[in-house]
Amino acid sequence: GGTGVNANPLFTNNVKIGDINRLDISSSSPAIDAGVSEWWESWIESKGLPTTDIHGNPRDWSNPDAGAMEYQQGVADTVPSFSFTAVNNANLNTVYTASATFSGADSTFHVWTTTGARFNINSNTSLTTTPKTAVNGDVVYVENISSAFYSTGTSETIIAGGVSRSFNVTTKSEPVLTSGTKKVRLSNGKVLKDSSGKVIKVQ
Repeated sequence: GGTGVNANPLFTNNVKIGDINRLDISSSSPAIDAGVSEWWESWIESKGLPTTDIHGNPRDWSNPDAGAMEYQQGVADTVPSFSFTAVNNANLNTVYTASATFSGADSTFHVWTTTGARFNINSNTSLTTTPKTAVNGDVVYVENISSAFYSTGTSETIIAGGVSRSFNVTTKSEPVLTSGTKKVRLSNGKVLKDSSGKVIKVQ
């Protein structure tokens, strides 16, 4: 046997949604041509084992792919490109929504979250955690609620066609108290005010 491939196989889809559970590899997968060559085919045939991949597609035994799937030249590549712009200096405990446009995909692909993020396709309303489908040119919207603490990051992850991208939000730094700041104590906490009486922080 070979030495194997210790890398992300870059499946076009790696989640079961309904009746769909195909683990096809994309055109950029490191598994392509990484298998053992034609002498292995003779051994497999002598044992009466299948010479096709898990989907019944023929193997290229001159340069087979590693793993259960053989990449089929000409099959639609459903791996999209997309990215989210991070938010820095965010307000505490605030909802932020990011968007990203899918590009580079040739057919329909699945979109889901691994962090319980609320998201939607082509709409920034009615966001849910439910897996969805998209095509090239669609826009994904994802929600992230910033931390209740200063200088703290939160992250929500969206996976589309096997590609993972995160929307990161980092809260602003804690305000620096000046010499004129005074404290006013409430029954349920503490309010910090500056010398003019303006509220700076509630604790």
